[in-house]
Amino acid sequence: HAAKTRGVTDKTVTIGSSVDLTGPSSFLGRGASAGAEAYFKYVNDQGGIHGREIKYIAEYNTYQPATAVAALKKLVYRDKILAICFSWGTVTTLAIADALERDKVPTLFYGITEAVFTPFSRHIFAPFPSGYRLSIGAADYIMKELKPKEAKFACIYQDDEFGKSGLRGFKKAAE
Repeated sequence: HAAKTRGVTDKTVTIGSSVDLTGPSSFLGRGASAGAEAYFKYVNDQGGIHGREIKYIAEYNTYQPATAVAALKKLVYRDKILAICFSWGTVTTLAIADALERDKVPTLFYGITEAVFTPFSRHIFAPFPSGYRLSIGAADYIMKELKPKEAKFACIYQDDEFGKSGLRGFKKAAE
């Protein structure tokens, strides 16, 4: 089936990432990308995947939606990737979510909003809960475990979907 699968040949499996390597979250993105590169080198040194070498391509998204769209187009249409090992950032992944579904690109999403999965997404996966769920859990912990005499909540959040997900969770918990 390799001949029919984008990103897979007899000799290679091509994996991409959409990551911030030069923008505001690049301090995290550079480490994540270097880690992926090191791991794929390790896998390749062990013989690859069924004898196929992993080819890793990191595209800069600079934590900007428009750049993320351009990066995805390059990865899918020019580089012909099988999957994205990580899509870095909430706002950038929201910008490409519909295209990931349309082009059936399996993607690990590193961000914290439930909006990426609304509606349900068959090809986007997250390794941790949304900011919405995390905030509800934090509020629950404060109230049930710390048992404050007077509970007053404040939420400092990033003014985009990344932060607003947590804000929605705190508002829900307050209800």
